[in-house]
Amino acid sequence: MENIANILLANCQKYSLKLLSNCSEPNVGLGRIFSTSVMLKEAIAAVQEHIGLDVHVAFGNRHTLKTKIITVAVCAGSGSSLLRGVKADLYITGEMSHHELIEANQNNVSVILCNHSNSERGFLKSFRTKLQEILKNDCEIIISDKDTDPLVTFPKAESKSQIEIS
Repeated sequence: MENIANILLANCQKYSLKLLSNCSEPNVGLGRIFSTSVMLKEAIAAVQEHIGLDVHVAFGNRHTLKTKIITVAVCAGSGSSLLRGVKADLYITGEMSHHELIEANQNNVSVILCNHSNSERGFLKSFRTKLQEILKNDCEIIISDKDTDPLVTFPKAESKSQIEIS
């Protein structure tokens, strides 16, 4: 998810990437919050580009695709407990419950959901690099190409054609 933050930060003049959880190391820990200046539709496109997949969007109750997003809070996986109460225009996370989405909506926070494991997968390449550095390249670290999110988005049109084929 930090890569998503970097994509959105590319549009910033000035920003501060802050941790949402207590941790002694600045590059470790759960969640980040930062300032930007993008329209919601640009944030959605940046997330889709990063993960290469469709996303679910819950709009804040006064938000549209053209809403200017100033503050973004990001947490991979299930970020609901960490994001609850965080003052932001946009949350980006893997999953939230129905009631947590309604709460965000009522607080005028839009939410981009990537699915739990999709929001964590971007970390694998940078983690592999770190492991290789630690292990001084003494062994090969392989990221499985079979590892995928257990949930698959199945658009209605595809569903109908799949049923007709079977």
